[in-house]
Amino acid sequence: MLDILASATRPLKCDEIPLNFQPRFSGESKLDALVTLEFAILVVDKLFGKVIPARFILFVFVGVLGVFIHLALLALLYIIIEIPFYGSQALATLIAMTANFYYNNKFTYRDRRLKGRAYFKGLLSFYVACSIGAFMNFQIAKFLFDLDTPWPLAGFLGLLVGSVWNYGITSTFTWTSNKTHD
Repeated sequence: MLDILASATRPLKCDEIPLNFQPRFSGESKLDALVTLEFAILVVDKLFGKVIPARFILFVFVGVLGVFIHLALLALLYIIIEIPFYGSQALATLIAMTANFYYNNKFTYRDRRLKGRAYFKGLLSFYVACSIGAFMNFQIAKFLFDLDTPWPLAGFLGLLVGSVWNYGITSTFTWTSNKTHD
């Protein structure tokens, strides 16, 4: 109903019809956290979809979660377990990328969710795409920093370009419509 009302080109006339729900005697409700998330995505899409796709916003949220996972693992591996920095960094990156793939597959691309062999092929393509995105992020940030761009801006712009790359490439190649979904 929200989609119809928000997408109408002219105002629609609406009436409210009250419902009285009865206690459930069998089965389970279909209203769960994912349905609530889909509703929130629809609201975001109706508010910002012409400028920023709702799927990109979810992709970025998952990416932010990945940053926290990465930093927590890096601290655990390097400071607590005392694995050398480069090994800790590589392992934290791999685990964070894997977590990002898992959460993007579960939430961001729920309608295109990969299963079985397609899941593992998708994971490999995600690793490749995000590795290229990370390289681009680093190169752009380094280039801008070398031009005396303030480091926060250089870092943010590198991150922005890498994120847009990762979203575009994984949307096209990892979660394409001709893979096996559920």
